[in-house]
Amino acid sequence: MRVAWGIVGLSAALAAGQAEAARTEPKTIQAIMDTVVDPSADSLWEAAGTEVTAKGVKAHGPHTAKQWEKAKGLALEIVHGARLLQTQRQVGGNGHWALADASTPSIRTAAQIEADIARDPQRFYQAAARLQRTAEDAADALGRRDLDAFLEAGGRIDAACEACHAAYWYPRNPPRPLPDPAAFARTAARP
Repeated sequence: MRVAWGIVGLSAALAAGQAEAARTEPKTIQAIMDTVVDPSADSLWEAAGTEVTAKGVKAHGPHTAKQWEKAKGLALEIVHGARLLQTQRQVGGNGHWALADASTPSIRTAAQIEADIARDPQRFYQAAARLQRTAEDAADALGRRDLDAFLEAGGRIDAACEACHAAYWYPRNPPRPLPDPAAFARTAARP
């Protein structure tokens, strides 16, 4: 019986690997953000999060097993996108695909972002790894149906995104450093 379950498990793992390989992998950082990370994060915040109203802060989250599983799947999509960001690739604004917000005055160009990444690629990969870890924490919390733990991890996802965008994408004059891990932990906590 163990052999049969082992074969079933191996078959499932191979099928999952083939499904992952069959997925069309985005080629640029912009494509990863536009097709994997952003839509997954937007849908995740709709599924679970907080809303600030005149009456205060209200948390909302999944109710059914299917909703919890869907939210966890969205967090795992962010994990997938963050893993993709940890490999060398072009930013993507090569004239064929304008960067998001390219019309915003002083927004950084693909060439400027690529130059920043090229100066210290490990710094960029570490920022993507931070996003991956926080999204894994969110997926774990959703798997346990722990809304409070998800909200805490969700705050850290948002902080990881904002820190990276401030360092590479948003308009600026001097380069902005990513926060050190201790500062990041303090700024990522929700009120």
